[in-house]
Amino acid sequence: MHDPLKELLEWYRDEISAAAMFDDLALGAADAAGAFKWRTLARLERHVATQLEAALAQRGMAALVRAAVTDERPRTDEANPYLSLTWRGAMERLRPELVGYVRDFEKAEARMPADLKALARFVTAHEQALLDFVVRELDHDGRGALDPVLRVLGLSPQHPTAPAP
Repeated sequence: MHDPLKELLEWYRDEISAAAMFDDLALGAADAAGAFKWRTLARLERHVATQLEAALAQRGMAALVRAAVTDERPRTDEANPYLSLTWRGAMERLRPELVGYVRDFEKAEARMPADLKALARFVTAHEQALLDFVVRELDHDGRGALDPVLRVLGLSPQHPTAPAP
């Protein structure tokens, strides 16, 4: 039987991991603009994790959330396969992964009880924003790439092409 809270906890762990991955990429970025983009993606992942954490805490799972963060193993360079890639290489690797994540989260929305559907749609929307970011980076020379991410964060784009670092 499907346990939506266990699924949300897994999503939470994944968001924490993704934020750490993007933070690592920001530290290793070749330029300030790339670092800014990676930090913005990390910010999005933390924002989603916060929403998931709140929903889990409201349902009596705060201790499991704390344990999920504590249980995260220390990362090494080998744990982040994107560190050795160029910017374009990272975007090309992310695209099919994000396509799959969007599809998986769309399916997950249908499994969620009514009181969690809005949260599930929000999680899907953030994955779609990440995919839109990657598509704009690859297919539109990065023009407006962060716009979908900023919208999910509740921010308006600072510039039509990309925010300044």
